[in-house]
Amino acid sequence: MREEEGYLEFFVASSDLPAVTGLLAELGHQMTVRLREIGANVEAATDEWSPQRKEELLRQVDLLLHRASGQAEIGAQDDETGGPG
Repeated sequence: MREEEGYLEFFVASSDLPAVTGLLAELGHQMTVRLREIGANVEAATDEWSPQRKEELLRQVDLLLHRASGQAEIGAQDDETGGPG
C-alpha cells in the first residue's frame, strides 16, 4: 500500500497465466465492491489521474504481460521436451 501516492499495488507471480489473470480480475472486482460499500467513488478516483499516469500504468501492465507470456511459452516448451515445468 502506497498511501503517499494514494494507491495499492499487488504483485502476483505464477507460471499459470490464466490463473493469474483470474486472480487479479477477482481482486480488482472485490476491491471495487468494498470501496463502493464504504461510499468511495471509484470512477472519480481514476478519472483524477493524469494522462501521463494512466499511460505509465498501461506501459507497466503491457511489460508485465509480455514477460509473463514469454515465461509461459518457456514453461510450455519445457513440458513438451520433458524438462522443468
